Amino acid sequence: MAKKETIEALDWLLRDLAENDILFGGKVVVLGGDFRQVLPVIPKGTKIDCMNASLVRSYIWQSLIKFKLKENMRAKTDPAFSRYILQVGNGLEEENEVGEIKLPSSLILEPNTQVPPLEQLIQFVFPSFDLHRLDPLSLTDSAILTPKNQAVDEINEVMIGKFPGKEHTYLSFDETSDPTQQGLYIDFLNFVTPQGMPSHRLNLKKNSPILLLRNINPSQGLCNGTRLICKEFRSHLIVAQIAVGERKGATVFIPRIPLQPNDPQHYPVQFTRRQFPIRACFAMTINKSQGQTLATAGIYLPEAIFAHGQLYVALSRATTATKIRVHLGQSENPMLSSYCTKNIVYKELLEEANCL
Repeated sequence: MAKKETIEALDWLLRDLAENDILFGGKVVVLGGDFRQVLPVIPKGTKIDCMNASLVRSYIWQSLIKFKLKENMRAKTDPAFSRYILQVGNGLEEENEVGEIKLPSSLILEPNTQVPPLEQLIQFVFPSFDLHRLDPLSLTDSAILTPKNQAVDEINEVMIGKFPGKEHTYLSFDETSDPTQQGLYIDFLNFVTPQGMPSHRLNLKKNSPILLLRNINPSQGLCNGTRLICKEFRSHLIVAQIAVGERKGATVFIPRIPLQPNDPQHYPVQFTRRQFPIRACFAMTINKSQGQTLATAGIYLPEAIFAHGQLYVALSRATTATKIRVHLGQSENPMLSSYCTKNIVYKELLEEANCL
C-alpha cells in the first residue's frame, strides 16, 4: 500500500495545477486498497510508525467518500475459504496462549520423512516442468511465497538448478561513487543485495519466470512487479515475454540499467549497480505478491511472519483452499508446532478504517 505522503503529494500537485485549494484540485480521484494487507514499509519502524504512514492517518482520509467492496472475487468459488481468509485478515481467529492461530490441517503439508518439507512444497507448486515446456506462461500461475528475501533467493537458486536447459549467468558492474574507493569495496559490493535491487549474479534459463523490479516502460506493460518469461539472452539485453495483464504474450526487451539502493545510508559506501532489473520468480516475498493471483501457491514459513497482514496476503493469493499449501517452521508451542503460526493484525487501524 502507498504511504500517505505519496497521496498527499498528489493532492498538493493537483491543487497547484488547478490553482485552487480544493481536495485533489477538484478532480475525481479513485483510490483502492485493503487495510488488512501489508502496510507501508518503514525501515526499522515500530507498529505506530507503520500505522501513522497509512492513509487512514492522513488529513485526506476524513474528506474521502468510502465504498466497501465485500465480496472476495478471487476466492468466490470457495465460500468457506473466503470466509476463513477474512477471519484471518480481521484478526478474529482464536489464538493460543502465545498468540498463534491454528491453520486448518487441509492447508498444511502432510509430513513425509522421505522428502524434506521444502522439496514437498516445490513438488506441490511445480509438479512437472515438462508440462511447462509446452506452455511456459503457465509457470507464472504458480509461486512459492515467503516473508524474507533471503529465503526467496535460496528457493530461486534451487529451482533454477532443477529447471531444464542451459544456464546463463549475468554479473553486474558495481561502481562506487568515489572512484578512489573502487578497489577497496568491490568484493563487498558484489556480496550485498540491497532491498529492491537485483543480485550481483543473475542465473537464468530459457523459459524461466522472472519478476521486474523497476518501472521501465509502463505504457508497454513493463512495471515494477510484472512477471515475464525469458526467451533470449544477449550480452546487454534480455528478450522476454510478458506473462500477465493486458499485454500478456507481448515480446519486450529488458536492458541493463544503473541502479542505486533506495536507502543508501544503510551502506558504508555509495555505489551504483549496472544490472538487469529482474530476479527469478519461482518464489517471491509475501509483500511483493500483493495484487497477484496464483493458480497454485505454496507458503514457506521457516520463520514466523513479522508484519501486519502478511499471513492474510499469503493465504488470499490462491482461488481455492485446494490450491494452497503451507510449510510452517517450529512454533513456540511444541504441542501445536505443525499447525500454528503468528498472525499479526493491527486491529486499531482496521477499526479506524471501518474494516471491522
